[in-house]
Amino acid sequence: MNSFLIRKTHSLSRTGTYIVLPASISSRRAEYRGWFDETSHFTFVDFTGVSLILNDVTFLMSNNELSVFRFSNDHQFQIRGGIINYETPPYTQGTIRQVPNNGEAWIMVENHPGYPEDLWKAGSLSSIFNPTSPPTLKRNKWADFAPTYVRNTGQKGPLGGSLFVLNLPDISFIRDEHLKVGDLLSHRGKFNYAINIWASSKMSFIDVTLLSSPGFGFYESSGDGGNIYQNVQIKRAPTPPGASIEPLMSTSADGLHSVSQKVGPTITNCLFDSTNDDAIAIHGVYSLITERGGNGLTLVASNANLLQQGDHIRIFDNHLGVRGTWVVSAPPQNLPGYRPPRPTSQTVYRTDINSLIYQRITVDRPLPPDLGFDFVLASFNRLGSGFFVANTVILNNRGRGMLIKAMMEKFKTIESVAAHWLEFYWHQKSNGPIQKQITA
Repeated sequence: MNSFLIRKTHSLSRTGTYIVLPASISSRRAEYRGWFDETSHFTFVDFTGVSLILNDVTFLMSNNELSVFRFSNDHQFQIRGGIINYETPPYTQGTIRQVPNNGEAWIMVENHPGYPEDLWKAGSLSSIFNPTSPPTLKRNKWADFAPTYVRNTGQKGPLGGSLFVLNLPDISFIRDEHLKVGDLLSHRGKFNYAINIWASSKMSFIDVTLLSSPGFGFYESSGDGGNIYQNVQIKRAPTPPGASIEPLMSTSADGLHSVSQKVGPTITNCLFDSTNDDAIAIHGVYSLITERGGNGLTLVASNANLLQQGDHIRIFDNHLGVRGTWVVSAPPQNLPGYRPPRPTSQTVYRTDINSLIYQRITVDRPLPPDLGFDFVLASFNRLGSGFFVANTVILNNRGRGMLIKAMMEKFKTIESVAAHWLEFYWHQKSNGPIQKQITA
């Protein structure tokens, strides 16, 4: 078994590198088991103009809680080819074996052999499937839940898997017969992203196949964007060793999640199959305003790259009414040690906002005198606008086929077979056939 380990990013040239991994060893397909740091198996920082050629290469990740690739401040980086999977599934699943009829809100689930038992945790999302062939997601408002308590009974079920008791958040799951004996459950593990792209631009993923993920398949955030996804396939992995039941899902959450990008992704000839949430999501973020002073605002920043000088921002009051549009007139300043005037917000639902990142920005003209704590703002320069989707198939996803909150988008031949629904916001146009109802 060969190994390709990138232990330190400085072991490769930062510009113009062309890397080709051998496709086979002794006429056999190669499998590369990744060495990992604290966040990912392979990390690339500050690379420009790199091509990573992975034709006929399979990656089997040894830690099912970590990312496969993490990119930070990389530009014009291309990955071509490759099949990505985890040695141990980054999620688990089971069959419901008992549903009480005495008014108690719990179920007993048998873990499917071959899937990790240690991922049954309270608070993680479970999705309910009909035991059909192939299994199908239940389509009602009770199709998902997060158990409030999980306990291993120490007993085994008919398949030889351990039996777990899951406490339900609501008796309605049982009362209204949304859960039945024999139904199947998928259950998320520790949330992470298979491919994490941060503060990067003009990345290309071509002919890449992703078979599983502990969270989002691809997550791009806080960069100039303009990333390309061409002939990317996200689909369920083969039945894992020791298992007799095939996986219920591919990614544990969205297939492709794009947030706070200057330019949205270009997605062509791709497949999103069995993602356990939205297939594609493109949007910006709201930032909580904590104080104002003159033409300055103090706000919660999801990261240091959230806003830049020249960005156009729209401000909303605490009832989300639009109060106007301004331009950021100076570079944002980080405020280490800042404490907001109140510990909680009624607009942004967090129980404690004291431990977040804060910045101060200056805008180009005076602000309303009543503007203050619990107002929010959004940057119109970081909505993922200008994205393009063409000839892309979405199948069997749990959430929306596409969730779009960007501007200036174009669509062409989006085939959304058996997708749940599409949601569009702002001022969208649809060019070409879209085979699903659009909810604006």
